[in-house]
Amino acid sequence: MADRREAIIRRILVVLNETNLFVTVARNSLHMPDEICPGVVVFDADEVVASDHPDAESWSPPRRPQFMTMRPDICLRLTSKTKDMGSELNRLRAAVYLAIVSDQALHDLIGSNGRMMLDAARTQLAAGRQMTADMTMSFSFTYPLLAKDLAIYGSASLDIDDVVVA
Repeated sequence: MADRREAIIRRILVVLNETNLFVTVARNSLHMPDEICPGVVVFDADEVVASDHPDAESWSPPRRPQFMTMRPDICLRLTSKTKDMGSELNRLRAAVYLAIVSDQALHDLIGSNGRMMLDAARTQLAAGRQMTADMTMSFSFTYPLLAKDLAIYGSASLDIDDVVVA
């Protein structure tokens, strides 16, 4: 298997594209003018050790998997002319959430001992904010990080045939 972090991000992009809700589906792009909206941008964001995972005590990398949690941000963007921005953002949030959590390929990537959840959905629709037509959905994906999966990036001193697979 390839690097799960990269595979998860790529799969999220495919899932979002398959919803047919967006004119534009992009990765790590800061520029999204009205002409290409509604749009969605997936930001890779952070990856941290999943110290709260039930198997955390048994880790002994690199021979055993280490569980990681990546937290990509999915930013939904409407045109500035959208009427009833709040309702439209909520509609898109629901559709994106359902598409992601019901995707079998994403479940396969995180594995039977992984997790996926929506941690937050934030908008600029509040007093004292810019009132832009966007919403950021923060997801968490917990999955096993296997040293052998990272061998695609170059050689390592680890004999990958000795790695225990989760």
